Amino acid sequence: MRYRRIIVTRRGSPDVLRVVEDDLREPVVSEVRVKVLSTCVCLPDVQARYGDTPYPPKVPFTPGYAIVGVVDAIGDGVTRPAVGDRGAALIITGGYSEYVFLPERQFILIPNAVDPADAVTLVLNYLVAYQSLHRTAKV
Repeated sequence: MRYRRIIVTRRGSPDVLRVVEDDLREPVVSEVRVKVLSTCVCLPDVQARYGDTPYPPKVPFTPGYAIVGVVDAIGDGVTRPAVGDRGAALIITGGYSEYVFLPERQFILIPNAVDPADAVTLVLNYLVAYQSLHRTAKV
């Protein structure tokens, strides 16, 4: 089986984005394969594409800072989540893809009633708000 993802082919504007296909592999030990239901487009994605970050990813790379998806396969040793569970993850790169592979501990369960497009916007925004309140403002 094959899946599609978007890669940044060189630094620059959105015209450097290309769709590529890869073979869909099985997850390895302690890893989950997640079918992506939604991802966000955020400023860090754009900055990474231009190389305007302290540690820009090497080109080519797949942008996508956060995802919401459903577990579609699990590797040996995975006890939670289970196939069919929905959740979210902050992954920094890789979200512009039909599937992502994550360590099981990185996938945070979310209720099925939560809309994936609504939930994905909270992943990065929550983290920024939390850090601003607790690390900077010391509230």
